[in-house]
Amino acid sequence: MSWHSLFQAPPAHRHRYRVHLVGIGGTGLAPIANVLLDMGFQVSGSDMHSSPRTTWLDQLGASIMIGHDPRHLYQDKHPQLPDVVLASSAVPAENPELVEARRQGVPIIHRREFLGPLTRGRRVIAVAGTHGKTTTTAMITHILTKAGVEPGYIIGSEVPGLGISAAGIGPLFVIEADEYDYAFLGLSPAIAVLTSLDWDHPDCFPNRQSYEFAFRKFVRNLRPGGQVLYCRDDVGLRGLATSLGDPEHWHSYGSRNGAGWKAGNIEITPKATRYTLYLP
Repeated sequence: MSWHSLFQAPPAHRHRYRVHLVGIGGTGLAPIANVLLDMGFQVSGSDMHSSPRTTWLDQLGASIMIGHDPRHLYQDKHPQLPDVVLASSAVPAENPELVEARRQGVPIIHRREFLGPLTRGRRVIAVAGTHGKTTTTAMITHILTKAGVEPGYIIGSEVPGLGISAAGIGPLFVIEADEYDYAFLGLSPAIAVLTSLDWDHPDCFPNRQSYEFAFRKFVRNLRPGGQVLYCRDDVGLRGLATSLGDPEHWHSYGSRNGAGWKAGNIEITPKATRYTLYLP
């Protein structure tokens, strides 16, 4: 069975398959590990240091090992090799666990390649942008959860009442679509939410043009019939929309004139923000 086929396995059979995550305690992989546990897969992983995330995953049933050692692929609890190794982009190619996985012919996958198969069969709402994507992802997830939709979700930070991720059982999957290392290009969203566009991660994107190019590729990855919802208050996103000819499947939101979905009469209090929503 190819690693892509793992996600087509019936739920009752998923316990037969193991995913090993190298860098399991990181912000990119820890939420994925939790989703895999929710789905019924065996999960093991390693990280350089113990952390609240590794402790939490251990309590949920993942096999956590501190440090990196080729023997971690052959632990007592899982005597067989893992079916696939998911590696953090921060883990170098010469990591001993990756070296051993290559020697044994175990597929080594990175987040960009993994997210598409993980969310296949769901309608993905992907929230991207330089700033605001964690908050926006959390708000969308909260609304859908309260509405009884029971979405799957991956959020970049801990959110009270939600945690950082869940597999969900509904048709929707909300995901914080991280641009770093082009990870969001593995997604084919039904809805792409763009919060802002301002050059970031110079270690990955040497200039603004390369950063913007990644977002151009991201919005071209929409599934057929997909829609883009972008913040028209943001000058970078206004420029991107204009440069693409203001496509019909792009819809804007914001608080300034010209936004399709406009927030007015905004009132900020210590406990809440209230506004009037004007529809297109």
